[in-house]
Amino acid sequence: MKLTIAKSILHQAIKEVLPFASRSSNSMTTEVLLHALGGNLSLTTNNLMAGITVELEADVLQSGETCIDARLLSQVVAAMPPGELSIEQTINQAHRKTIILKSGKQEYTLIADKPEDYPPIHATDGQTVELKPALLKEAFRKTYPWTCREDSTPVLTGVLMEAIDGKLSFVSADGFRLSVYRMPCEATFKALIPRFAANQVQRLIYSKTESVMLTVSSERALFQIDNKAITTQLVQGIFPAYGQLIPKEHMTKITVNTAEFLRAVKAAGIIARRTLGIVRFFAVGGGLIIKSSAEEYGEYSHAIEAQVESKDGKEAKIAFNYLYLADMCAAIGSEELTLEINTESAPGVFKPIGADNYLCVVMPMYVQW
Repeated sequence: MKLTIAKSILHQAIKEVLPFASRSSNSMTTEVLLHALGGNLSLTTNNLMAGITVELEADVLQSGETCIDARLLSQVVAAMPPGELSIEQTINQAHRKTIILKSGKQEYTLIADKPEDYPPIHATDGQTVELKPALLKEAFRKTYPWTCREDSTPVLTGVLMEAIDGKLSFVSADGFRLSVYRMPCEATFKALIPRFAANQVQRLIYSKTESVMLTVSSERALFQIDNKAITTQLVQGIFPAYGQLIPKEHMTKITVNTAEFLRAVKAAGIIARRTLGIVRFFAVGGGLIIKSSAEEYGEYSHAIEAQVESKDGKEAKIAFNYLYLADMCAAIGSEELTLEINTESAPGVFKPIGADNYLCVVMPMYVQW
């Protein structure tokens, strides 16, 4: 293998594939597979649950392939000067395969491994659908953080993609909160995308991304994002019937400025974090009162402007974990939001003003009023 390529292009590709390389020692999954053929150089990393291949244009003088420790290669390429970088596969005096990287007067010789030992990324055959890059990025960005981080409930560790009746729904839940994002889609399919893969897909969609093709089978999903192909195993299991968790009606609707609401929640969190993270909300008249307290530390109270619509004319109150609300505000992305509540023991529903394709359901905290 012998080729030249711009350092900036190679460095960017390594940053894209590096998260898919495993951190476990003594494993080929910690390495990146380099494959040069024709006028292309491909980089592949695979942690056995998810893998990625990035195709780059390069001046290939001799085809071939090799494996190098991914994090070592990342550090080496980052340290090399700007400009053209040459890569050549050789054999050293100890009869071990190496690759020589040169740029200007700088040169690295790295020990390589056998490419035939690298775990393959399995092909994904199934239904293929084209998705709009900006909407897909937004959908995963607003849902993957709400997945469960623990493996005790595997079906909650992924984002459900469910396409039916002209809409594609992205749904995530962790037992305390639920997030739903919808976008148009004429296909019909269902797939449970692992949290890691969902995050990487949204990370690798850029403003200049032209297309995303999704292929789904019963076990895997393939996201083709321009010159990048991301393959992931699907989470197996039946996702909960999330529609039953979303209240259909509400007694009180509160409209507030998102930034002002977030500032008040974060301020209340300074006290709330000393206990169980509890922040209390009281909707009265033309405002929303936000309170927190901790017996050994003190208390906080702040009234912010709000539009309160009550069907029974009674004061509404509810308590939430302040961390969940901070996450919600970061995801909701609108200047104003609404909070719909029934009773202090029923879930609260948060929605952005000006968009009807996203909502967050947050379970209340049970407190002594």
